[in-house]
Amino acid sequence: MIFHRKASGLIVLLLMVLVMMAAPSANAETESLQRVVAALERAFKPAGKGLPAISAFRANFVQESEIASLGQRQEARGQTMFKFLPASETKLVSPLFNWEYTVPHQQRIVSDGRTVWLHIPENRQAIRSESREALTEKGDNPLLFLTHIGTLEQVFTIGWADVRKDQDGDYRLLLLPKYQTALMASLVVVVPRSAVASAAPVFPLKTILLTNVNGDRNFIHFYNPVINGGVKAADFRFKPPAGTEILTPEQFQTNF
Repeated sequence: MIFHRKASGLIVLLLMVLVMMAAPSANAETESLQRVVAALERAFKPAGKGLPAISAFRANFVQESEIASLGQRQEARGQTMFKFLPASETKLVSPLFNWEYTVPHQQRIVSDGRTVWLHIPENRQAIRSESREALTEKGDNPLLFLTHIGTLEQVFTIGWADVRKDQDGDYRLLLLPKYQTALMASLVVVVPRSAVASAAPVFPLKTILLTNVNGDRNFIHFYNPVINGGVKAADFRFKPPAGTEILTPEQFQTNF
């Protein structure tokens, strides 16, 4: 019995030591997650009433789309541009953006901070929405991640993806929207190691994987980014070409 008590005491002591050894590791893991999230947000977070470290960027992208129910895949290419406004600017919805597909079909989604246009030249149609309605965090907004990139934790619950690093050693985050919609069930975002390690502004987006409630996936890879240059005010203006049918989102959905 005496031996049993001593053994029990040793086991309890051993468990306490293991817990004490595990605690710093868990804290380090949390700290590492916070560092990666901070690196992703800080580049686009306004400094007081001023501009964020990356106030504008343009980049090329490749998008691979997969429709789960049909097993179909399609690749698209294009260029995107974003311009962030100072926090003191309240008349417009920030950021301004221009998301343009050139392959396999031309399409353009553009916002000047007041109006969002989706232009489909092939159909000779343009869908017009008000920015404050289309880009709200509670709306069915597929660009939610990019329109709230400086304040992600307001609209997403953020943790590690199932695999925490890709083959290059870059970090993989899982973002779950607090207001889930049909277009967005989850996001996996890959943040380059260089963006986490550097004190200077580094473009912190490598890839985005968007999955909707049906299991359809859109994988977007950014390349050749240019920050704080190469973006003009005219890039965010849209004038429908002559003969274009102007629709509301409701009219477009009814026609579709």
